[in-house]
Amino acid sequence: SAGGGAFIKALQTNASLVRLGCEGGMLGPAAEERILYWLELNMRPPDLKQFLPAVQRNAADVDILDLSGPNTQALVYDDAAAMMVADAMEVNTHVRTLILDHNFKTDSRVIPVLQALERNSTITSIGLRNDHVGPDGARALAQLLQQNDTLTEVNLMDNEIGDAGARALLEALEHNNLCRSLPLAGNDINDVLLRKIDAALTLNTQPNELKQVLPMIMANDASLLELRLCGASSGTVGNTVTKRPEDLKSYYNNLSALLLADALRSNTFVRVLDLRDNFIGPEGAKALAELLQINDFLATVNLKDNFVRDEGARALVIALERNDSVVELDLSGNGLSSKMETELKNAITLNRVPTKLKKLLPRLRANDETLTEISFADQALACVPPAPPKLQNLDDLCAELLFQVLQANTNLTTLNLSFQDFTDRGVRFLAGILHVNQALTSLNLYQNQAITDVGIDALIAALNANDVLTELDCSGANKVTLPALKALEAAVLMNRYPLALKRAIPLIRANAPTLRRLDLRPPVEDTPRAKRATLDDSACAVLASALRSNVYITALDLSGCGITSYGVQHIADYLRECAVLHSLDLSDNCITQDGAQFLTKALHKNATLQELRLRGNGLEEHGGKQLEALLRVNGTLRVLDTGGCGIHAKLQRRITLLIEMNAHAALVKNALVDALDNVATTDSIDFSCLATTHQFAVRKGQAPPSEVTDELVALAAQALHGNRYVTFLDLSYGTASVKGCHALTQILDHKSVLETIRLRHNCINDEGARALVDAAHRAPALTTLDIEGNDLVSDAMRRRIALAVALNTQPNAVKTAVLKIRQGDNSAKMLRLCVPDGGRYCDDTTCEILEHYYRETGMAVQRLDLSNNVITDVGVRYLARLVEAQRDLTVLKLSNNQITDEGVAVLIQAVGAVASKLESLQLDGNDIADESRIKVLDRKLKDSSGRTKAMPQPEVPRKGSPVLNIVEELESMMQADDLILRDALADRTTVLSIRSR
Repeated sequence: SAGGGAFIKALQTNASLVRLGCEGGMLGPAAEERILYWLELNMRPPDLKQFLPAVQRNAADVDILDLSGPNTQALVYDDAAAMMVADAMEVNTHVRTLILDHNFKTDSRVIPVLQALERNSTITSIGLRNDHVGPDGARALAQLLQQNDTLTEVNLMDNEIGDAGARALLEALEHNNLCRSLPLAGNDINDVLLRKIDAALTLNTQPNELKQVLPMIMANDASLLELRLCGASSGTVGNTVTKRPEDLKSYYNNLSALLLADALRSNTFVRVLDLRDNFIGPEGAKALAELLQINDFLATVNLKDNFVRDEGARALVIALERNDSVVELDLSGNGLSSKMETELKNAITLNRVPTKLKKLLPRLRANDETLTEISFADQALACVPPAPPKLQNLDDLCAELLFQVLQANTNLTTLNLSFQDFTDRGVRFLAGILHVNQALTSLNLYQNQAITDVGIDALIAALNANDVLTELDCSGANKVTLPALKALEAAVLMNRYPLALKRAIPLIRANAPTLRRLDLRPPVEDTPRAKRATLDDSACAVLASALRSNVYITALDLSGCGITSYGVQHIADYLRECAVLHSLDLSDNCITQDGAQFLTKALHKNATLQELRLRGNGLEEHGGKQLEALLRVNGTLRVLDTGGCGIHAKLQRRITLLIEMNAHAALVKNALVDALDNVATTDSIDFSCLATTHQFAVRKGQAPPSEVTDELVALAAQALHGNRYVTFLDLSYGTASVKGCHALTQILDHKSVLETIRLRHNCINDEGARALVDAAHRAPALTTLDIEGNDLVSDAMRRRIALAVALNTQPNAVKTAVLKIRQGDNSAKMLRLCVPDGGRYCDDTTCEILEHYYRETGMAVQRLDLSNNVITDVGVRYLARLVEAQRDLTVLKLSNNQITDEGVAVLIQAVGAVASKLESLQLDGNDIADESRIKVLDRKLKDSSGRTKAMPQPEVPRKGSPVLNIVEELESMMQADDLILRDALADRTTVLSIRSR
């Protein structure tokens, strides 16, 4: 027994003894077993004896057992050696690394070692490189991997496991959570299996929960809604609570994130991914960012307290632009800059809004020209709501986002936000849009139940600054009161009216003293605002209502505003009670005869309007007649423009005339209206009293009425044009001048019935008087033209006027003769005015007229027969002047007149004063008592021409005598216009010379 112990101790240091005979049982069974063990070691490679005993006795200082043989000379283990190693490792608790590279010829020797390690709880690494491990050995290793919970590394390079062994290993790795390294190069394994094994090994580098949950993720398990994989703390996978050990493997890293991202690509049930308090850095964040671009089911991602930094956060922000499902993303505790935190917050905010809005926001921000209408009503009525906290309807947050992008947008015109969840706060953002946006014309907020009067007030205030929004529907909000809705409707209605009207209404209602003239004409430019420049009927009603309380506006220009007859009715209602408006321009509108009727009824009661312009409307004849009837009773209108209204020219002139009459006193207008209307009872017009009234008003400091001016004369002339009853016109005591005279000449013609015209004490000069003279020649009815007191008229011109008027009282033969004289007709050289014309005879005035016109025209008269008339000595005086002036006068017959001795004396003086060619001067049948005067006259004639010419008592052939018969026969044969023969035949004493001729 004692010797056995000595032998054992010696064998531990002896490496050459391989056989020891000790039969007979002298050493005892235990000693013999120990001696055999050491003898076996001496027959094995030296390394085995060197390390194996220490491993067998579980030496604490041996944690690595390297029994690998050299590449050149392999340390070949037989079955016994392999069993020795297996036995030693089965009970050892300190060796962690076992290296057996290049030692085994077959995998049958490897299997016992692997089987022994199944019961080892400390080994973490095994090296079996180039140990001829085949499929069976691989299966043994697979069994070990499934049983051992400490092994992390196995080197199987350059072995012979093939695809079969690889499959066994792959299956084992599905149940192993620790093995992270398994090199298989040189084993003739296809690439697919290698990749799968690598993936399984990669999983083993991650926390065990990840390996458990990945198959569920990839299987799209409907029960897996939340993934909470928080590091170094209790976590929840589905509904299972696990407790992880406190080591590095308990944390998730970039690789974890990559694995999760790959698994979640096609998952449609997981909504929450919680990875807070881990070691995920920028690369892991980028992997998750790629996931978010294709996964639209994740709603919450928690990466709090990781190492994402700005680089990873930027990738997530970019991914959120394409992701519509993530509404919560926590990156606090990741060392982000404030700028990146703001960007991340904005990105998350966008994802919380409905997807449709999120997709439209970039287009709205870019002012997309094709995006003119947006409606969210269809989304609000969708049957399937999104997962919370994803919004189904637009709320105040959405209103804020819309406010940010629509302030500078110029293309969106229609925005339908009906059936949404806006409150007053959101409405304030929408009102902010209206403050600056000048493109949006329609906004629908129907059925937004949370809106109250506060939100409506914000919209009304915005509409005061907005000029383009014409449709705004806020009905269906139960909390909004009816007065607030009506106020909003009124504000929207104002935007449908011209901009000028909208801006003016507050000033009108405020009675601004500076607003005296209101101009609502449409702008010239072609813009949407310009296209809304027309005033419809409701706009006219609003304007009229505002004007009723205004006391400053005196001029209103509504030209070109598209006002209809019904619109002008509201204006007419305002005019009916208005006391301040002086001018109203309604030109170029759409007013018809109905509108004219409304205006005329109103103006019957209006006493202040002085200007009314209706040019370019469709009043037509009926409307013109209504206006004409108005002007007969209205005395305040001074201007009424109806040009281009389809009114006949004659009626247009009458309207113009009536308007001009309104500028004068009432008695003037009344008289002229009667004249214009041909009132039979009005046969005289006397305006001479105007001067007295004018001076009286000036003395009293009052506004004087009109006096007789050129304008009044012209007006009277127009009113009298065509009048058949007025015969007396007194325009005395005024300032009428040449212009007024010319106006009168327009009505003085052969149709005029004026007999007396008085223009006394005016400012007429010779030019005006000359025009009156010419007119008097054309007006046969004019018998009196009084221009007394017109100091600018010369005496000669006064005489011409008097003679021109006197001519109208003369026989027609005299008028015809004077006309021929004035026209230079040669037949006027031989006049025979001895036959009574309608019971009228030539008188002294006739002589004056003839003397004047012969002298004025310079025509040379040769024969003048004024016999059988009523010429007195006064007329002879004018004839004497004619004799003195007319050197070619050869015959002057004055038989059977009322000439006395005084007249003969005048003739004697005239004949003796000049060398006359007078051959015959007949004075028979006159009241000449002194025959001596006839002799003197006869002597004067002889002295001037050498022949006897004066024949007071010629012998007249008796009736029935041959001479008289011849004369009568010749008279019947002569034509009436052969004056030479007629004058010759009248001188019966020259019958023989006529016969000879």
